[in-house]
Amino acid sequence: MSSMAIGTLIGSTIASKIVLSKYTIGRIQVFATLFFGVTLLANALFVSSKFIIVSLAISFIFLGVTHVSNKPFYQILIPEQHLGKVFSTKASISIITMPLGSLFFGWLSLYINPNIFFILFGSSYCFIGIVYLLDSKIRDFSLNDN
Repeated sequence: MSSMAIGTLIGSTIASKIVLSKYTIGRIQVFATLFFGVTLLANALFVSSKFIIVSLAISFIFLGVTHVSNKPFYQILIPEQHLGKVFSTKASISIITMPLGSLFFGWLSLYINPNIFFILFGSSYCFIGIVYLLDSKIRDFSLNDN
């Protein structure tokens, strides 16, 4: 958990500042999501807990960058008078679903190999990244255009 938190912190501060100065928000969103999925898939290959800890930190750097890059999408695409409603609804849904997901996947982990989780979530993020890549509105999204 601490390696994931450290990776997210590095991604949302240092790494996002570096990539935001070089690339458009859309490209950052696409490739950070895709790389997060790929690195999660790579975690399924590791056996050593030391490698997994380091690899998770690296993976979550991309997730931190994704968190930073998706906020401008919300702020530009959602009308200003609805931002409060959208963010409070999003937070409420997250608060409701997190414990349910924790209970379900905690129960599920009793019956399946932990590497399946890396494969499942890594594949999901790769799929999302590919969808983003194929959508020109997301891929070419830039703050300069709006």
